[in-house]
Amino acid sequence: MKKLASFIMIVLSLICTFTSCNDNSAEISINEEGYVVVDGIATNIVAEKDDIILVDTDGYVIVNGVKTEYQVVSIVDDKIHYPLLNEDIKIESLPLVQQQTIDEYVADCKVIYTASYIGRVIDSSLKKPYVSFTNTFVYDFSKVDESSLDEQTSRLWNAIKALNNGESTPIMYIELSGYCNYFNDSYIATSFNETNYIYGYFIFENETVKPYLYRSISASHYLFKLPDGTEVINCGDKYAVGKGKDDLLKLYLDYKLCSSFNDVLKRLSYIED
Repeated sequence: MKKLASFIMIVLSLICTFTSCNDNSAEISINEEGYVVVDGIATNIVAEKDDIILVDTDGYVIVNGVKTEYQVVSIVDDKIHYPLLNEDIKIESLPLVQQQTIDEYVADCKVIYTASYIGRVIDSSLKKPYVSFTNTFVYDFSKVDESSLDEQTSRLWNAIKALNNGESTPIMYIELSGYCNYFNDSYIATSFNETNYIYGYFIFENETVKPYLYRSISASHYLFKLPDGTEVINCGDKYAVGKGKDDLLKLYLDYKLCSSFNDVLKRLSYIED
């Protein structure tokens, strides 16, 4: 009983952790292999399918009708966790209007990445697609003075503008970090070392967006630095989210009805190739 109760506490701790950022209850189930599944994400915890686990009004765990000594304590943690950088600006310190703009831009960038991902894997042999966004960084170009750029940086800057056919000035670069799986039908990555992506999106003054890696432009111009005046905004895990097969399949069906990304983006316009 103690072993089972310890297991229950681990599961309930996971439940608290997974629901700490919203008011929705986590969905707990056990998959065919006997592993506990939390909101569609398989854990490495094994359980018996016939176990009946309840929590009474006082928060005590009930196992197969027997009240245990273990009490569930909700963990509330709605703070943004920031990766350490030498110099950055935390998104919490920005004016609310600026934060809201970044919120909307990041949401559209995540839609672009997610739609691209499921479009590549949904009809393949990968039966359990999964994508997770972890940390987000914003490189604010709004204070960059074009007229003061040196010759090499100016060429790089013009290459960025060319992504939008020179029609508008870049105002920021949004970098999404996280991971997704492309391997066998059941594997889900658990670290950046296994399967990672860092993808970027240039946002222009006319609110258009172009997926493109900044490092690709840097490599082609042999200039691995940001233009003078660029401010790095650290958004930490504010926009962190994971999506499993069911969520991705629903999104895929929604996107399939659209003729382009612009039918699903809320604020930005996608620059077609």
